[in-house]
Amino acid sequence: MQQADIQQIAALEREALQASSRNDVRRASQLWDSILARAPGHPRALRSLSHIAFQSGDLPRARSLLERLVDADGRDVQQWLNLSVVCLAMGDEAAEEAGLRGALTVSPYQLVAL
Repeated sequence: MQQADIQQIAALEREALQASSRNDVRRASQLWDSILARAPGHPRALRSLSHIAFQSGDLPRARSLLERLVDADGRDVQQWLNLSVVCLAMGDEAAEEAGLRGALTVSPYQLVAL
């Protein structure tokens, strides 16, 4: 990725965070989507869009975004816990358990996952 792309993504990220702080979910979502178009594995964009999808009740999209997030990053236990919660809400016990196992792989003594 070139320096100009990195700077553009950083500017879009700042704007998305500002839109989120103003509770302008539609604009924030557009900006996060724009970031993903440039950087498909962008962790903050994937996480933010998954939260927006979950809050709006779009569980399949939230799950898809979280699966992409743990595939791209997966180092944060919260990513795995969020995936597990979405899978629980969808009634997919096997995927919920896999999310918890992922969380425990990152942090073996994570109380919520235990």
